[in-house]
Amino acid sequence: MTSALEIANQALLSVGADAIDDFGDGSTEAKLMAARYEQVKADLLAMYPWNCATRREDLTEDSDTPISGYSHQFLVPDDMLRLLKVWTGDILPTRDMDGERPYSLEGNKLLIDAEAVSIVYIKKIPEDELSTHVQTALIARLAFEVSFGLNASTTSQGMFGQIYEAKLQEARTIDNMGKPPTVLGFNRLNRVRW
Repeated sequence: MTSALEIANQALLSVGADAIDDFGDGSTEAKLMAARYEQVKADLLAMYPWNCATRREDLTEDSDTPISGYSHQFLVPDDMLRLLKVWTGDILPTRDMDGERPYSLEGNKLLIDAEAVSIVYIKKIPEDELSTHVQTALIARLAFEVSFGLNASTTSQGMFGQIYEAKLQEARTIDNMGKPPTVLGFNRLNRVRW
């Protein structure tokens, strides 16, 4: 089981800093990690549809109706970092005739003209549910985030930024290996090409 403290310590050790006993131990390292850890983790999870953090859920309709524009509103999960897809029955809504989205995400509510809604979303997950490649990218991002505060060197921060970019690309590549290939539908443009 991997913990937030273990991930933070791996990032600290990679920049040549001392490990911490906990996020509140008063050291410079602990203060930097305490200030950045949760936000960096949430940002990393939200930036890409990672397999380990992607979830599906049927939404519960809110008892209140929207003030205007839509006939229903649904409560989204509290742990949702990013909405990926919305389904109404068997239909994946795209845009209506005016080019408007047929739903609106406002705060913790999804407003829509449908009586039943399912979503695919990115969930804020605990560390032990992170895949190893996402953990590695998180460690690299944390190292980048705290490196200047520990070393006061823009050169070393730039180096850790490059390491993070490489680890992020590697993690995305590995994550994509677990997804089915995208199949292009045949339309007029595809037929002309083939």
